[in-house]
Amino acid sequence: MNIAANRQLERTEQEILFRIVQSYYGVLLATKQLEVAEQSEKTAQSIMDRSQVRFDTGLVVESDLLSAKVRFASREEDLIRARNGVELARAQLDIAMGVSDDATFQLSDALTQRNPSAIPLSDLEQRALVTRPDLKRIEAQQSAQELSVAIAKSSFGPRLNAFAGWEMDNPTFVAGGGGNNWLGGIELQIDLFQGGAKRAALSRERANAEKVAALKQAAGDALRLDVRQAYYDQDASGRQIEVARTAISQAQESLRINQDRYDGGLLTITDLLGAEEAARRSQSDYWHAVYQFHISYANLELACGTLNLQSPVFIP
Repeated sequence: MNIAANRQLERTEQEILFRIVQSYYGVLLATKQLEVAEQSEKTAQSIMDRSQVRFDTGLVVESDLLSAKVRFASREEDLIRARNGVELARAQLDIAMGVSDDATFQLSDALTQRNPSAIPLSDLEQRALVTRPDLKRIEAQQSAQELSVAIAKSSFGPRLNAFAGWEMDNPTFVAGGGGNNWLGGIELQIDLFQGGAKRAALSRERANAEKVAALKQAAGDALRLDVRQAYYDQDASGRQIEVARTAISQAQESLRINQDRYDGGLLTITDLLGAEEAARRSQSDYWHAVYQFHISYANLELACGTLNLQSPVFIP
């Protein structure tokens, strides 16, 4: 049972590591979202300044200026929330690491895209069946239960006992003047009538063994499903990064064109603000996709039972 307890402790440690990974990359994501919020505020400021100039020269109505001011106020609110988001993410990391709230440390990494080597799904499933600590815990329980069945069976067989004794008979404490004798033998015990208690005990141990075997089968099936889900989540996250990266360049170019067309009086403020929102959202979606890729990769290692401090998610 000590082996099973150690396996469960190992699995718990991996789950703690996963929560730390989530919190750590949560801080990196919050930092990037703060950068996006700062850039969006500058863009909104630029649009408001353009609208002010066009309103002062009588090229647009006041509603254009008011719309630009509303958008700028909204981006200021986003910036405040993004700053608070960084502080909250840091607090969550402190809790996950088990350090005090007043601990100060600077993260050395920035949220960047990485591409760990791809491993076939079938290999990951086989690796999980070998390395998952919780499955090893059940296997240890199964071995212990099989031993219990063997012990229960042995109670039905013959028992061979050896015994020996030695006796010294002296009239005084001084050696000599007396005698001694000894006795030894071997006893064979055979139960001619096997009581119901022993049969019940054996049936109980066999039932427990079957139960543990069924639990192992169910755990193996659930393990394969965990690995598959984590694998496909990680694959989807990687594909989303490529889509989001393309969307960023397209949205930025669209914003530039719309700004020029607005200055030329060819577009309304609504069109320009729509382009600004698309540019902001594309950047936010990209960094969230990068974050999700790292988390899904860590979750894949957790599903395989290989998450440790030497995993790629821990190495810059």
